[in-house]
Amino acid sequence: MGLFKRVKKTDPKWKTSPWYIKYRDHDGQYRYECACTDKSASEELLRKRQGDALRRKRGLIDPHEERLAAQSARPIEHHLTEFETSLRAKNNSAGHTRETVSGVREALKATGTTSIREIDATRIVEYLEGLRSRKKRPIGLRSFNKRLKACKSFGAWLVKERRLPTNPLAHCAPVNERVDPRHKRRALTQEEVSQLLQAAERGHEIEGLTGPDRAILYRVALGTGLRRSELASLTPQSFDLSPTTRDANPAVIVLAAYTKNRKPARQEITRDLADALRAYLANKPKRRELWTLPQDTAEMFRVDLANAGIPYENESGEFVDFHALRHTYITFLAAARFPMVVVREMARHQSVTTTERYAHVRYIDRARALDALAGLGGLANTPERAARTGTDDAPAASETNQPGTNHEPSLTLHPSPSPDESAQHQAQRIRCAETHREASPRTHSGTESTGSDSRKSHRHRDLPTKKPSITGGPGSEADGTRTRNHRIDSQAV
Repeated sequence: MGLFKRVKKTDPKWKTSPWYIKYRDHDGQYRYECACTDKSASEELLRKRQGDALRRKRGLIDPHEERLAAQSARPIEHHLTEFETSLRAKNNSAGHTRETVSGVREALKATGTTSIREIDATRIVEYLEGLRSRKKRPIGLRSFNKRLKACKSFGAWLVKERRLPTNPLAHCAPVNERVDPRHKRRALTQEEVSQLLQAAERGHEIEGLTGPDRAILYRVALGTGLRRSELASLTPQSFDLSPTTRDANPAVIVLAAYTKNRKPARQEITRDLADALRAYLANKPKRRELWTLPQDTAEMFRVDLANAGIPYENESGEFVDFHALRHTYITFLAAARFPMVVVREMARHQSVTTTERYAHVRYIDRARALDALAGLGGLANTPERAARTGTDDAPAASETNQPGTNHEPSLTLHPSPSPDESAQHQAQRIRCAETHREASPRTHSGTESTGSDSRKSHRHRDLPTKKPSITGGPGSEADGTRTRNHRIDSQAV
């Protein structure tokens, strides 16, 4: 233990060479550390290291806090390099890793952050707001959330690696992307799907893909909902067109290395699509990709849209691009009235909220709702409904409850018979009405009451104990006709 130099005194570099210190740590191991060229400062550092080792040995210094302090002293670029290595180790795509790290690096550089302990949520949010409100090429809300998510993932990684005690960006909530959509997609209709497939089938070669190749590519995209990168990874071995299990359906299998969530996917397809693929894959090499897709499929897809007479952007500002085929797949499932949980599983989404953003069924639902509401405004006044409920000749409320000497309601016991009623039905209706009149409520004294006695007599009037049965006989609902005695019962009650 002590202070020394690694050169001799006779060496010309003696004066400019740094001092080294040697001491025992709290575990009894020798430690060597380069100090500085000043001897007194090096001696002070040696005494500090020895004192720290003694306090650490006696439990007076927390090793976790000491580790945090050591990590905070490192340059932030070292942490970013190690963060990028951890993203690649998780088998993330190269594009996702590059976008995440570059977004974090730009935010930290713009806010002047040089160490991890200087990360400030307020300054990062202000920087992102400046990007969104700038006049030249402002970012949208979706890009805002993507950059914020990248910064939050970096903070979460620092906490997981025990380099920071807490994530300084954990409380930052994303903004609502739906209030300012920049590229709003729509789903194709059934007629547009047919036009697109026919135009692609007759089209010329684009980006190395012939017309039939693009047509079968679009059919697979519409029948599975696979993304562009997933479609580009398919080989003839990715198709299970003749499943051995009786209950299994033909399916397309995507390896975990090419899916967005890095999980293997098995997308079942229809029998018609399986038959078309069986003929298409007959002479294809088994281990070669079926379609060599360009990095940007927009130009290829726009040519087929133009040949099919489908506008790339409609009057509502909604776009149709290659990813809109996935929107169409999910929309057709939702329009078929499948539970949204089932649609989410087939779309391989993490939440139903994302699936609802892909399911463009609002126009279909509105059309069905309008069809269901057709005629609802005049339903109560239609002659069919009045004849069916027996209220076509019902007296108004003002006519059935006119003020008079008797406090009993004035009931219409003998309504005018309709011309098509038989004499037997009329006699049955009159007998039922007379029976109900005999059982109608009376006051206790049988005379008119006034004041409080009248109100009391109404509360204690004798109600009929049994109502006459009007079902099952002539003129009842059992033989296909209806009487009007239900009006008498409702008014008596």
